[in-house]
Order: sequence, then structure tokens, then C-alpha cells
Amino acid sequence: MSPEIIDRDEFIVVGIRTVMEMGAQTTGTLWKDQFLPRHNEIRGADRCYYGVFNTLPSDETDGRYEYVAGVVATLEDIPVGMVGWVIPEGRYAEAEAVGLAGINKACRAIITEWLPDSGYKMVASPMFAYTDNTQPDSPDAVWKVNIPIETPEELEQLQKWKV
Repeated sequence: MSPEIIDRDEFIVVGIRTVMEMGAQTTGTLWKDQFLPRHNEIRGADRCYYGVFNTLPSDETDGRYEYVAGVVATLEDIPVGMVGWVIPEGRYAEAEAVGLAGINKACRAIITEWLPDSGYKMVASPMFAYTDNTQPDSPDAVWKVNIPIETPEELEQLQKWKV
């Protein structure tokens, strides 16, 4: 696998948040039963669907991560029971996956197979996948998986500015 390297601007995903166990296959239920019936409540939403995941801090992890099923929108007028997550600008390794189940496989392949020899390091930032399929929970939906990365030199320069 050789992902494409993409630079992205900051954007906001508005949707339903949950906490999941690592390896759990419950994202389909979240999409089908919780988010898709309500996605029309989000005003000015983009037509792409986003699944955003973020590992919890190590003292809270216990094998769990945060996940938001949503769409790109603004932080204005977020519907009750939904959240808005700001995804920072950055560089991402992007690879294609088929179906929600394929997202986990693509993430694992980027992180464990491609990343170690790539010259990049993973950044502590949310990962996401997106699709323009009108049925994101379909097993045939094509998703683009994005893992945040930087070169070691870029990380070192960033650390210098934080001092």
C-alpha cells in the first residue's frame, strides 16, 4: 500500500459522537440508527459523510476511542445531541477503503505497513475517513482514509516553536 500525501485546510465535522472499544464493529449501527436519520437537521452541511476518530488520552483509554459520524458544517446552530469537531489543518496519508469495515483495515495498513519505512511519523491529531456515497453505511461505499502525518524534521521544528 502506498497512500497519497495530502495537505488539508482546517474544517469542522458536525455529527453524533460516541466512545467505542478498539476493534469494535459498531460504526455501522451508529451511522444507520443514530446519524443518518438526523443528518438533515444540520444546516448548510456538505454532501460528503465523515467518520472522525481520535484515541482517548492514555489514562482514559482502556482500549477505547472517540468516534463522530457526521458532515462538514459550521459550529453555528449545532442540533441538540450533536457535537462539532474542528479538524486541524495538516498533512495526511490518504488511502482508499471499501465499506465501514474496510476503514479499520486501511488504517492498520497505513500505520503498521507503510508508515514505519515512509520517512513520516504519525501526529497526535484526529484521523478521519470520508465518502460522497449517499449511503455511507453501504458495504460498497468507497471511503478515503486520512492519517495525520509529518516528517521528523517538521515535528522537530514545531517543538522548537512551542518552547
